[in-house]
Amino acid sequence: MGVCTPRLPMDTFANAVYAAVSGSMKGYPKPVVEKAIRQARQEADSLYMLIVQINLGILMDVALSNICFPFVITHFRAATTEGTINAEFIRELRLSLVQIVEDLLVAEGSALQVTTEYLNGQQVLFSDTFEALAKQLQFAEELIDHFNSLARPVGVPLIDLDTLREGIPSRVDQQVASWRNTARLEMLATFGEGDSWRMAMCQTLSASQQLTT
Repeated sequence: MGVCTPRLPMDTFANAVYAAVSGSMKGYPKPVVEKAIRQARQEADSLYMLIVQINLGILMDVALSNICFPFVITHFRAATTEGTINAEFIRELRLSLVQIVEDLLVAEGSALQVTTEYLNGQQVLFSDTFEALAKQLQFAEELIDHFNSLARPVGVPLIDLDTLREGIPSRVDQQVASWRNTARLEMLATFGEGDSWRMAMCQTLSASQQLTT
C-alpha cells in the first residue's frame, strides 16, 4: 500500500525554487533557465519526499515497539516467577529485547545521518516524531537496566547500548539508502521521468532486499 504524502508545502518550495533560480540566471537563454529550474525542483522535491519518508518510517518503528514492549514486559514477569530468576527465560528475553532496541537505534542513527549529510545539521525529524522516538529510547534504556539487573546474577551476557550502536552502521546505511531511493522514485513519478523512474525502482527493490536479509 502506498504512502500518501502531503503536497501543499511543495507549492511553496516550487515557487521559492523558481524565484531563486530565475533570479540568479538573468540573461541566460530561456531553455537553459527552464532546465535549471526543473533540475532544482526535482532536487527539492526529492529532499522533501525523503524528509516525509523518514518521519513516517520512524513513527511506524515507534508504533511497532509500542506493540512489542508489552510482550517483553510479560516475558520479564515470566522470568522471575516465584522469586527466582530463570536463566533460560532471561536468554530468550535478551534476544527479543536486543532486536527491538536495535530497530530503534537504526531509526535514531538513520535520522542523524540524514540530518548531517543532507540537511547541514538541520533536524530532519518533526517535533512529534523526535519526541516519540526519544520517549521510546528512554523506555528501552530503562528496560535494559532492569534486564541487566536480572541477567548479572545468572551469568547471562549484559546488554550495552553503546555496543549495540557500534554494530548497526551497515543497517543504518541500508535504511537511509532505501528511504532515499523511495523518495527519488516518488519524485521521478511526479515529474514523469520514465527511464529514470525504472532505474530508481530497481535501486529501491535492491535496497529493500538488503534490509530484509
